[in-house]
Amino acid sequence: MLTRPELSWADRLDGLVAAWVCAEQDHHELYHRLFHELGTAGEEPMVQARGLLVTILTEGVKAGEFDVTDPELTADFLTHAYAGPCHHATGTDVTTAVQTLFRRVVAARPIR
Repeated sequence: MLTRPELSWADRLDGLVAAWVCAEQDHHELYHRLFHELGTAGEEPMVQARGLLVTILTEGVKAGEFDVTDPELTADFLTHAYAGPCHHATGTDVTTAVQTLFRRVVAARPIR
């Protein structure tokens, strides 16, 4: 995804969101057991995913596509923000809604 120069940074962000939502919804029960029943902090599996998001945000700012003053803090916020809709809207595809939310947070152009 990062190595596809034909994609805008907003499109790359959309792709990341789509992959995250798909993984969360496809593995909802496993996620619930790992992070709620076993009592883990829930951070370890997201380290690489969060790093990818920080890269997308940082490069999107450099390209003038995003208005984010702190990519690290914004990544922390967004990595927690997408999980709620995934888990509370089971059976519903929330991908576009979450992509729209992410774009609004980073001040990217709206989805067409």
